[in-house]
Amino acid sequence: MSFIKKIFSGRSNKKNKQASKEVEPSDVKKTETNANEAVSSDAESQEALIKVHDEYGREMQIGKQEWLNNVLLGNLDKNRDNPDELYNLIISALNDGFEAHIQDASARLYEIDPIKERGACIHGIVLMKNKQLDEAEKVLKETMSIVGQSGVLLTNLAKVYAERNEHALAETVLWSALEADPNQDNGLDWYAVIHHERRGEAAYIEALRKVSKLPGAWRPQLWLAREALKKGEKQVALSFYEEIFRILQQPDSQVLQQISGDLGQSGHIQEIITVVLPHFVIEHHGFSVANNLIKAFVELKRYPEAKSLVEALFAYNRPDWKEGLTYWMTELDNLMGDYGPVEDKEPPKLALMPVNQPIWLHKLNATEHIIPQKSEKPFTILTTSGSCSIAENHDQSMKQKTNEEGSICRGIALSFCDKLNMESSAQASMLVPIIEDAGFVFFGQRYEESWATQLVNHSPCDLIILPHLYAESSPWKLELRLFDPADTSLVKTITKEFSADKPSQALKELIEETYHYITDNYAINIADSSPNLAQISPQLFAHYVDANEVCLALSLACNVEDGASTLYGERNIFDKLLTLALEEPNSDIHKLMLVSAMSKNKAYGSTIYQEYEKKVKKLVATQHSGCDTSKVLEKALCDIYGNKDEEDRLGVPTS
Repeated sequence: MSFIKKIFSGRSNKKNKQASKEVEPSDVKKTETNANEAVSSDAESQEALIKVHDEYGREMQIGKQEWLNNVLLGNLDKNRDNPDELYNLIISALNDGFEAHIQDASARLYEIDPIKERGACIHGIVLMKNKQLDEAEKVLKETMSIVGQSGVLLTNLAKVYAERNEHALAETVLWSALEADPNQDNGLDWYAVIHHERRGEAAYIEALRKVSKLPGAWRPQLWLAREALKKGEKQVALSFYEEIFRILQQPDSQVLQQISGDLGQSGHIQEIITVVLPHFVIEHHGFSVANNLIKAFVELKRYPEAKSLVEALFAYNRPDWKEGLTYWMTELDNLMGDYGPVEDKEPPKLALMPVNQPIWLHKLNATEHIIPQKSEKPFTILTTSGSCSIAENHDQSMKQKTNEEGSICRGIALSFCDKLNMESSAQASMLVPIIEDAGFVFFGQRYEESWATQLVNHSPCDLIILPHLYAESSPWKLELRLFDPADTSLVKTITKEFSADKPSQALKELIEETYHYITDNYAINIADSSPNLAQISPQLFAHYVDANEVCLALSLACNVEDGASTLYGERNIFDKLLTLALEEPNSDIHKLMLVSAMSKNKAYGSTIYQEYEKKVKKLVATQHSGCDTSKVLEKALCDIYGNKDEEDRLGVPTS
């Protein structure tokens, strides 16, 4: 199978004999599957895990038995008078193989559902799953006596007869069901597979053609179009699609997903856009259809349109879409970016971005009490982004978005400055090499001593530190060289080795050892502050270093034109900071990092911060913070999102 065929997903018409009403469950916290998918066996349902999302959008998995006992049964009882929610819960339970536990709930739905056909079908299916065929037949027939012989009711009645091995009667009733509604998915699939199993592919196609001649039929044409594409008859398929859209004014997600998937697997990428896009509405069709449209845009190298669609989908804050959207945003960042070696023909404008306070206080107000006050002439320490020796060494500078090596090289310097600024009388600053209006500069060779001289000339200091990361082979080694700025003589070299996948302990020890060396050997007093690095779990220290570098990247975005273009996956950044704040509830630093990130996002003109409003406000409201930190956070939230309570009190209209 070609790459083109692999990447496009279309709904399969595997001959599924399950006869249930086509449903589209509403968005609930549990990740749903479509009701028409095969239900797992009891054994599978007990062993498998259920994917759920918590109120912060984090994906979690719990055992099915735990889900049944602690979530599902309680929700069924809680929603026994809410037919729509009860319906969704029952569909979910069927897909998870819990039919033995939902008979009372389905009976209740049958009793209260104002959509009689829906309640009867679901109750009938549950009864069939529990081998109560006579009761299922009774429910379906009683409902037909009230609402008439609808296609879906007749299909499920045919299913009852098939379960009794009354196949001739089942086929007669099934045809009546198709005459009543030739577009019901399950009934059509079942009818077609019967003929395929008897006489092969030709009979399958003839069965579809027969149903397509019934008044109002459009779904058979969907399958006939697929068969035409398999034969290379594109125009025939397009004619079928035109016929479908003449009949079907508002196609559902299954229809558009199948059309886009079939066209994609046949290599007709442009036709996906021309045929499907005019009918696509995010609210109705969601990610399943959008995914194929994004793939088509990417294949056609129409990257801005793909990115616009991804951004529009992100705005819906659907946890179940997030993984796919994050993948596409990362891919598009890579495809649209121009990051790499700096071209010699256009010499870059190198600049040094100063960082004089914790980068996670940037764009926050009223932060004067967070860091201990310094004297008029404190002992000053200057550092810079680390240079790095990597496996494929670079002789030239690199213009760079964040990667693992760059994150450590910049993050360790920021974190060391945090330690000194929060826990000593010294003033620690960092000069970050950047390309003007672009990104960070990554030095692929160890700094010469002359670089220390250049930095001192830019910013006079009492001590200068040059970091370097050796990442050519495992283990990695991080080195801090301390220089006397008077003559740039080497004073001390401190190093730590570590595994690239477990750097936390070594990074923490390196900062601590350097901090103690400086405070022991220079006129620096120990200070105390809250927040401080002691609040950060040792096993998560590398995440703090990485998050520090992320905050630096956001600050850079605030200071350059089109700041978002300097970043990889903004939502990945915010999710990372949110997760850290949740996992480190005792760390005020991580809360400040998260909230400052929202402020920076707003400052460089993005609107993504709005998607995180409820999550960030909830976290700040429910996690304890120090008094000074709380004041900063509360002020920041008002600055970012506005004081909604005050607006309500004054009667200020909101959009």
